[in-house]
Parts: sequence; C-alpha cells; structure tokens
Amino acid sequence: MSSSAATRHAWPHHGGVHEWTSPNGGSFSSAANWNPSAGVGANDTARFDLGDETYVVTFPNITHQSQQLIIGDDAVTFALDNASYEVGATVIVGEAAGTTFPVGFFADTGTLTIQESVLQAGTVILGLASTEFGDVQIRSEGTLNVDGSGGDARLEFASSLRVGSSGSGVLNITDGGEMTARSSSNNPFVFLGQNDSGVGTVNV
Repeated sequence: MSSSAATRHAWPHHGGVHEWTSPNGGSFSSAANWNPSAGVGANDTARFDLGDETYVVTFPNITHQSQQLIIGDDAVTFALDNASYEVGATVIVGEAAGTTFPVGFFADTGTLTIQESVLQAGTVILGLASTEFGDVQIRSEGTLNVDGSGGDARLEFASSLRVGSSGSGVLNITDGGEMTARSSSNNPFVFLGQNDSGVGTVNV
C-alpha cells in the first residue's frame, strides 16, 4: 500500500494486535498463522488484512475469544464447524479509507462470511470510514454474510449494529441464518447509514 495520509485505527485494548499471515487460510488456533507467532487471547485484537486476498479460516470445535476482530481489505470465511467466536468489544468489517501520497486514495473492501455457528460481539460495524477525494466520497466497504446453508449460523450483538457507519455496509442473512440483539443492561441499537456519509443495506 502506498504512503497514506490516513492510518489504521488504534482501538483501545489491553492485549496485543495479532495479524493474520496466511493467504491460503488455515486454522485460527495455529500460532504459525499469526504475527506475532502466538495464539490469539481474550484481550487481543485479531486483524485480517493481507490486501485483497480470499481465504477460509477454520476453527476447532471449541469457544474462541478476542477483544477485537477486524477484517480490513480481505474476503474471509469463518468455517466455525459448530464452534463459537466471542468478541468482547468490536467487530469491524471494512476498516479504513484515506488519501495516498502524492495523489490517490485507498478504501478497504472487506467481507466476512460466517458458517455453521455463532459470532458474538458487543458492537458490529460494517463500513467504518470515509474520506473525500476531490468531489468524490470514498468509503470503506464492509459486508457480513450470515450463511445458514451448512447449518446453524447466527450473529449476536449486545450494544449496536452499524451497517454503514461512515462507509458502506451490507448485511446478508441467507438460508436460515439468524441475527439476535441481546443485552441485559441496555437497549441495543441498529443503524443503517449511521453518519452523513454512511450507506447501509440489509438483505434477508
């Protein structure tokens, strides 16, 4: 990626940031697929952002945890195989957009597909960012597919679902996939096009 006037967001966390390294996909639990080469823990950020790559990440049939999950500019399928993935804070699909030096722009186009189990989070953001390039609005694009064709697939969020925060977001719930808002302490919010530049679409 070219030198840029925008940077990736530094989300608050108490653990480390673990960058996925395998363009061929592989097991979420394998330390060899991460930089640093260590397992992702409950306080860590898991980031998938190789740059326009498409791959499948597999999960052993146990509960997996991280504090943040970020899908940048990749198309990632989580084949959870009846496992569950609990994200303590925020899931972001389609993170960044910005201008490049000397002239140009970039915008993430991220896609996350979940199959055969449950993704839980506090907040889910699809299409986080936007920037202006001349008279053109440049938006990051985030798509989340909840695909029930192979078995139970469910998205659960406790705080908010933001389909198109400042970027462009799409939520597709297909073949019996489910979405559940769950909270014991507050009323979860759903935003379609949250901010002025945000564009949101939900297909069921």
